[in-house]
Amino acid sequence: MKKYTELVDAGHRKRMKRGIETLSLDEKESHQRLTDTMQEFNKPINRLDERLQMLQDGLNMNERVNILQWLSPIPIIHHHD
Repeated sequence: MKKYTELVDAGHRKRMKRGIETLSLDEKESHQRLTDTMQEFNKPINRLDERLQMLQDGLNMNERVNILQWLSPIPIIHHHD
């Protein structure tokens, strides 16, 4: 699925590049400002995504620890830190 998404994205970027080449200088500057603004909007979203991934990893780690404790009374985590 990721492969197909990347192909679609690449095609979209190629069409966008061709479309941008035909813009006037003012339109290109406006497009660049909009692109920059979108990138600024994405920064907090990306940080949130990273934090949610860390939270998910933490939950998965707790789940793994519980399973290991259920499987064996040997404190395996202490040996692998």
